[in-house]
Amino acid sequence: MGKRGGRRSRSSGQGARPGGAAEEGRAAFGMGEWRLEQARIQSLTTAWLDAVLKQDSVAREWLSQDARRWLDGAAELYFK
Repeated sequence: MGKRGGRRSRSSGQGARPGGAAEEGRAAFGMGEWRLEQARIQSLTTAWLDAVLKQDSVAREWLSQDARRWLDGAAELYFK
């Protein structure tokens, strides 16, 4: 008696802490740099999805010609 079913919390310090890798990323970068990194990821992902799923020629052209210049050395962009 006295025991209840259900999930137990991990109060022993095991498991991921709130935010996990996202919080660690913010700590490694300043907030301005973090937002810029998020904008880069969002822009590249959106362009890729538009190029592949919508077969958008403008997005495909931007990825192949302008994306590397836009990244300005902050990341590397590879194509298969």
